[in-house]
This record gives sequence, C-alpha cells and structure tokens, in this order.
Amino acid sequence: MITPSRDLEAEVKAGRFRGDLYYRLATVPLRLPPLRERSQDIPALAEAVLAKAAAALGRPVEGLARATLDCLAAYPWLGNVRELQNELQRMLVLSDGPILTPDPLAPQIRQAGIAAALAEGAATGLRGRVDALEGQLLAETLARHDGNISRAARELGLSRLGLRDKMQRLGLARPGKAG
Repeated sequence: MITPSRDLEAEVKAGRFRGDLYYRLATVPLRLPPLRERSQDIPALAEAVLAKAAAALGRPVEGLARATLDCLAAYPWLGNVRELQNELQRMLVLSDGPILTPDPLAPQIRQAGIAAALAEGAATGLRGRVDALEGQLLAETLARHDGNISRAARELGLSRLGLRDKMQRLGLARPGKAG
C-alpha cells in the first residue's frame, strides 16, 4: 500500500506505483519536510492554527505564552501538522484565559519543553537550570493535587503565598487554569 510519506519515484522504479500516474502528478515536485525538521516554523504555524481554531470554536483568545511556544517548538510532532492542530484545539477547550499557558499541554509536550529548557539552561547558567527543575517539580506537584494550591504547598513544605509567588515567577498556572 502506498502512503503519503513514501518516495513515489522510488515506488515507480520498484514497480509498486504506476509510472504514467506518477508523471501526471509530478509536474512540479515539492518536498515539504516534516514539522519536526522545521521547528522554526512552529510559532507562526501555531498562531495561525490557533486563530482558525478559536474562530471555529467561538473562543476569544489573544495567543500563546512564550513558554507554550517553547514547548511546542521542542516537541518532535510525529503526527505532523495534524497533531499540532489537535493539540491546540484541545488546549482551547481546556483553558479559560486569553493567553494559552503550557499548563493544558499534553504531558509529553510539556516534558519536551522542560527538557529543552534544561539543555538550554546548561548554556545559560545555573539559574536557568534551577528554574526549569523547580518549574517541573511545581507543575508535577500541582497536577498531582488537581491544582489545589494548599495541598501542593503542604507537600512542598511551602506556604500558600510562597507557592503562589514561585508560580508567578516561573509563569505557571494551576492545571486546567490559564493565566
């Protein structure tokens, strides 16, 4: 069976695809690399997809937080643009603020962003790495407690105010909440 990701010219040579049909289709052959090979395109593509999805869902939204864009750019997107579209639609449904933060992202996408931040932190110094690790710990603890700040603060040995201050400094929101 021929799939869209196959090299049709090679399939013709192997006798698995009709040559006459290939030459009708191949008037101007274009190679569009997968999304994972063009991470620099993700911010513009994500903003365009988000605007279209927000209009379709009737959901006013201002855009994506910088940390969200960083997570999206770090993820490999094996499902290509369709996977990105699905993720942004899911985020729109799960968030309630005008700016989409990383909190409603699927865990594997958030983790890709954290891993990238840690790798970048190695180049930008100890503070960046500590912030990334602290953000990961806070996000995981908040998720485990369904966004309950009192319980998360108790587990972390912080006051509620201390946890809120750290969340604000690191740009975190409670799971399921934006802003």
